[in-house]
Amino acid sequence: MSFSRVGEACFKLKFAKNLDYELSYLRTYANAEIDLIIERPGMSRALIEIKSKTQVVEEDLKHLSSLGTDITNSESFCLSCDPNAKRIGKVNCLYWKDGLEQLGL
Repeated sequence: MSFSRVGEACFKLKFAKNLDYELSYLRTYANAEIDLIIERPGMSRALIEIKSKTQVVEEDLKHLSSLGTDITNSESFCLSCDPNAKRIGKVNCLYWKDGLEQLGL
C-alpha cells in the first residue's frame, strides 16, 4: 500500500459514488504536510496521513497532529497497513480499507 494507491482509490471512489467531495493536500514552507484533505459537504474536513507501515506510532503523526490543530472543523485520520484500530492523541488510526469506508468512500 502506498500513498499513490490510497490517493488513487479515494479519487476513483469519489467519482464512482458521485460524491461532492473536494480532494487536496497541504505542504508548508517547512515541508510539513498533510497527505490528503477531504472536504465533505455537511461534515467536518478529513485530514489524512497515509503510512505504509504495519505499526503506526505517535512519531509518525507529528505533522498531522500539529497542523491539524490549526484547521477548524476537522478531524484527523491515519490510514495505514496497521490492522489495529487505535487513537493516538487526536488522530484516528485505521487500516486503510476500513478508513476509506469510515470516510464514506
